[in-house]
Amino acid sequence: MYSSYPKDKISHSLLLSISILMLAVGTFLSGCAKSKAYSGLSGHNALNEGDYRTANTQYYRALWLCEKDNFKRGVVLNLINVGCSFGGLGEYSKALDNYKKGLDLAYEINYKKPIPYAVLNIAITSATIGDFDTATHYFHKLNINDLPKDLKRHFWEIKGRIYVDKERYELGLDYEMKGLELAKSKTNLEKHDKAELIEDIALAFLKKGDYEKAYQYANDSLALVKGTGFSIYQWKTPYILGKCFERQGNDQEAKKFYNESVSRIKGIKAKLRPEHKNYFTDLTKPVFAALNSYERRQQALPANLVANIQYSDSSSLFPNSTIDAKEESTITATISNEGKGTAFDVKLVTDSDYQHIQFPGVIPVGDIQ
Repeated sequence: MYSSYPKDKISHSLLLSISILMLAVGTFLSGCAKSKAYSGLSGHNALNEGDYRTANTQYYRALWLCEKDNFKRGVVLNLINVGCSFGGLGEYSKALDNYKKGLDLAYEINYKKPIPYAVLNIAITSATIGDFDTATHYFHKLNINDLPKDLKRHFWEIKGRIYVDKERYELGLDYEMKGLELAKSKTNLEKHDKAELIEDIALAFLKKGDYEKAYQYANDSLALVKGTGFSIYQWKTPYILGKCFERQGNDQEAKKFYNESVSRIKGIKAKLRPEHKNYFTDLTKPVFAALNSYERRQQALPANLVANIQYSDSSSLFPNSTIDAKEESTITATISNEGKGTAFDVKLVTDSDYQHIQFPGVIPVGDIQ
């Protein structure tokens, strides 16, 4: 029974995993014939290899045994572990259910050690499906100074994702990079986890408008999990690559990657409950918008843009076609479409070789008919 397993005979093993952080916690009871069964050790081994279906089966067996013997600490740990295995299978609603059940029971029996693992799993899983309100709520339950060393990498990861969602890209990237510095990649489990973080970094660079780094990190993420089976859940990476190829004018590659992203999104969405689907639908809207925009362009008649750039300092005190000290001048770009079709998603790209002139970079214009 629960009371027959004293605290000093319990040690904890952690296994880090994939897209939702998946911190699996195991309990090993020295001197107990049922220690291996209680701990779900076979599940840990499968999880390390990225075999999430087998891990799920083994953890459920361990959970059943702990429930049968009323070993509540084992129930807590195996609920979290079951959640991890569901996360690996892309079944995020079921993962959240088990994390929350494990967390509630941990609070009920005052079992403190697994609490930060459950909290972090809930926060990152919620962010994964686009529910950043819940992610932020659980994140604020954590204090990095109270976390074990192996959890701090995930603390920075979720903090970075929250700031990126708020469009504070520089700060978000700083936190995500801190997490990346601490990430490991020895087992398939660690590779999946690290690939997810790199994918989020690539997406942050894309949102920021740095296509070169977005492309670099997206490819790094793909390379890390090549041959491990995890790529079927990476919907962000093909979307990022699609945007990069579209910017290069390679529409064929762009469409291929957009379609791949949409296919993966539909696979994940089919496993979500309605309340989670709503968040995920909002999160993935840019992918469908990109694909729809591409298809509209392909069906449209060709556009022919003509740009005219004019400089004026007529509003200055002494107009002399020169920007004098403390004066303001105006650069006007006039873009006309002399073709027969609409020019979609037009952007002005500005740059200067003169270090003391700072242009805004990319200026969105929109569609020009």
